[in-house]
Amino acid sequence: MRRRFTIFSILVCIITSLTIISYGVYASLQQTFSVSNTIGFVSSQEIYVALDCKISGSKQSNYTTPPDGYTTLDEYWDSIGITHRVNFSEDMRGQSQNLQAQPWELKESLQFVDGTTEIVYSLKIYNYSYKSIKVSFSEYVDNSQYIENEFSEPTIIAGYIPGEEAHFAEMELKTKVINPSKGFKEERNDFKLLFEIV
Repeated sequence: MRRRFTIFSILVCIITSLTIISYGVYASLQQTFSVSNTIGFVSSQEIYVALDCKISGSKQSNYTTPPDGYTTLDEYWDSIGITHRVNFSEDMRGQSQNLQAQPWELKESLQFVDGTTEIVYSLKIYNYSYKSIKVSFSEYVDNSQYIENEFSEPTIIAGYIPGEEAHFAEMELKTKVINPSKGFKEERNDFKLLFEIV
């Protein structure tokens, strides 16, 4: 009788442990994580750049077919802000490019694929200024209880020489979830890219 009770107790403990573990795994898989963004650009009047920006690591950037209402993925990504471009043409030279008026706005919150996959903001910067410029991240989120940002160090891009290809640099800001067991929605993740003449 005592042996039966011991075996029964062990089975109950095993089943209870498995249930708790399964529930924990299920709960963590059901968590949602999302951030909302406005990405600004700050520069002086004599700075001219072209930008090619994109996001990876979000559910939206991982789609393989366009959502209803869109013909192509590129159309969808451009529409909601997964991709963003700022162009430069020579007729702009001599006047302000006014980068502050061309922020990178995301029209919907970015959803993390899961609690361990980073969302990556990639920016390719072409320098059309006659002088070298320094590019750095500023005013980024560094005090959130939900997300943590890691970003490229400031970089210098050589000045533009007429008739040659513009020099460029690639920079990234990576956002990761701090606690994958604790979901959150629309956490602000705004930041700015600063352009300075050097």
